[in-house]
Amino acid sequence: MGRAKVIEGDEKCLLDSRLGGEADLEEVRRASRVACWCIQDAEMDRPIMGQVVQILEGVLEVDVPRIPRSLQHLMEDQISHMYDDVSSVAEQGASESSQGGYK
Repeated sequence: MGRAKVIEGDEKCLLDSRLGGEADLEEVRRASRVACWCIQDAEMDRPIMGQVVQILEGVLEVDVPRIPRSLQHLMEDQISHMYDDVSSVAEQGASESSQGGYK
């Protein structure tokens, strides 16, 4: 997830590969943090446009916000589906083994 890369300070990996790694990393960091703030669930938690401009210009400094609840639920659902898929594959493999192996 992109937010994890922002927290780790690895925003460079979020760059479009067509840029060839050429970008002002400080600008990328600021834009990444603004993006994290702009997707907050509660409208009151999101920056107003004037603040967005100040953040992007480097006038206002912000930290990475918490993960919005909607994204937490989405991530939990994805993890649950991955677990279900792994369990299904494991069960299928066990079933094939008990039936005499592979075809």
